[in-house]
Amino acid sequence: MVRGARMLDKTIRAMLGSMAAVAMLGTSAPALAQARGTGPSDYLKCDGQPNNMTAGESIGRLIGAVTLLGIFAPPAEGSNPGARLLGAEGVAACSRLIDSEGAAAETNPERRIPLIIARAIHQIEAADYGAALADVAKAREEAAAAGLTGNPLFERSTGRGISMIEAHARLRLGEIEAARNVALSGIAQQRHSIFGLFGYAPFPEFSQTRTADEDLFNASFTRLFPAAAFSHAARLEETGDFAGAALLREDMIGLNDVLGAKDRASLTFANAALAQGLAGNWERSNELAEQARTNMETRVRAGNPENNSSVAVEVLDLQAIARAAHEGRMAEARRLFSGRSAWPGVTFGSLVEVTRRLREGASEEELTGPLAMTIEAHWQRRRESEMASMIERDRDNRTLWRHLRTAPAEASYRAISRDVWRLDRSRLLLAENAEGWRPLIMPSAGGAVAGLDGMVLHAALQARHLGKRGFVMLSSPSAPQLALVRFGEPGDRGISDFRFIDAAEAIAELEPFIPSPEVIRERERAARRRR
Repeated sequence: MVRGARMLDKTIRAMLGSMAAVAMLGTSAPALAQARGTGPSDYLKCDGQPNNMTAGESIGRLIGAVTLLGIFAPPAEGSNPGARLLGAEGVAACSRLIDSEGAAAETNPERRIPLIIARAIHQIEAADYGAALADVAKAREEAAAAGLTGNPLFERSTGRGISMIEAHARLRLGEIEAARNVALSGIAQQRHSIFGLFGYAPFPEFSQTRTADEDLFNASFTRLFPAAAFSHAARLEETGDFAGAALLREDMIGLNDVLGAKDRASLTFANAALAQGLAGNWERSNELAEQARTNMETRVRAGNPENNSSVAVEVLDLQAIARAAHEGRMAEARRLFSGRSAWPGVTFGSLVEVTRRLREGASEEELTGPLAMTIEAHWQRRRESEMASMIERDRDNRTLWRHLRTAPAEASYRAISRDVWRLDRSRLLLAENAEGWRPLIMPSAGGAVAGLDGMVLHAALQARHLGKRGFVMLSSPSAPQLALVRFGEPGDRGISDFRFIDAAEAIAELEPFIPSPEVIRERERAARRRR
C-alpha cells in the first residue's frame, strides 16, 4: 500500500473496530485431509484442488480467510495448494488430466477449464510464454464449446482468470499494451463489484500513458476503497496529470476531516502540496506545505510523533526545490536536488517531473547525481525492476494462482436475496455513528463472493429507498466485509465526486446477479409451469 494510505485505512478500520464480533461472518475453510493412499493425485499436483472441484484461491486471500464455493459433492481428497508442482513438472501433471484418453481424462468442463488455465500458469513458471498463450486459447475454445462463454458468473470469475493469465504471459513477452488491454477488458461491466474489481490489474509500472479503461478501474477502486486514492493519485502524477492528482490528494485531506480522524498524517498534506506546486498552483502548494509542518510539530508537542515524519520532510524538501526552480533559482534547485543520492520517499511521478524540469537547460557539469539519469532511463529501470520481481514471484506457488477464480453458484446469490432486498429494518445497515456514517456488514448466507456484491447492492437499494441519488462507501481492502456508508448527493458533506456511487448504476449492474425474492419466486413458478 502506498505511504499515506495506511493512516486513512487505519482510521476506517478503527471506526469499524466495534463491529469485530459481527465481522465473524461464516466462511468455511477447505478440508485439508489427504486421502489415504499413495500420495497427492495429479489434480493436486496440477492446481492444488481435488477431482471434480472447481479451483479457487481468490477472494478469500484478500479478506484473511479461504472461502471455497464448491458446487460439487466433497471428494475424498481435500484441497491442498501446497501439493502443487512447479514449472515443467506441473505441466506434466496437468497434461495427464487434459490430454489423456479414456477414464484418465477430465471431461467435466467446469473442472477441465481450470486445469487448462493451471497448465498455462505452470508454463509461465517454466518461462514458456508461447505455450501459456496456447493454453489460454484452448481454455477459451473449450469454454465456448461448453456454452460457458457469455455467462456472467463464468466471465467474472474463471473467465476473468483466463484474461489475467493471458495478460501476464504477454507482459513477459514484452507486449505491454496488449497485456494491459486484456487485463482490463470488461471493466465497464464490473465497476461496482468488489469481487470483480479484485480480478483486475492495470500494470502501471510498465507504461507512461493511461487508457480509458485504466482510468475507469482506478476511479472504481477508489470509490469503494478510499485508501486506493493514494495509488490512484500517484498514477496520475506518473502520466503528468498533477492537477488531477492534487484534487484527489486534497480530497483525502477532506475525507479525514469528515471521518473525524484525531491523528492526521503530515505526509498527506506534503504530497498534496507537491502535487499542487507541480500543477502550477504555488500559492495553495505553500499553504499545504505549511499545514504539513504545523501538523508534524503539533503531533510532536502532543507526544504523538509520526513514525514516517522523515518521509514527509523529504517530500517537503522536493516541494521547496520545485518552488525554487519555478522562481528561476535553477542553480540552487539543481544543487539541492543533487545533494541527495536518491529520493525514495517521493512518488515516482513527482521525482521524474522534477528531474525533467531541472535537466532542461542544465550544463554537463550540473547533470550529476540524480540529475544524471534521463527520464526514459528512470522508466526503463523501473520496468526492469518490476519485471525481475514478477519473474521471481512466478515460482512462489502463490501469486499467479490468485487469478484462478471459482465460478460461484447461482444459489449463493439467491441465498442472500432476502437480506439484500430487505430495506425496512435492515439487518445489514446499522445505526448511524457519531460522525454521521452508517456501518454496513456483509450478508453471510451465500459466502464471500456473493456477499461482497450484496453489500454494494444493499447500499444502492437503500439510497433509492431513501430518495437519495447515491452514496459513498468506505471499506478497507484487508476487511472488505465491513464498510461505512453515507447517503446523499455529490457536494453533500463527506460525498465528493471522487467517492460518489450512483445508486441507479450500481443497481443496474448488480441486480441481475442478486434479484429480489419476488423475481426469484416468479422465475421458480415459471420453471414449474414449463415442466
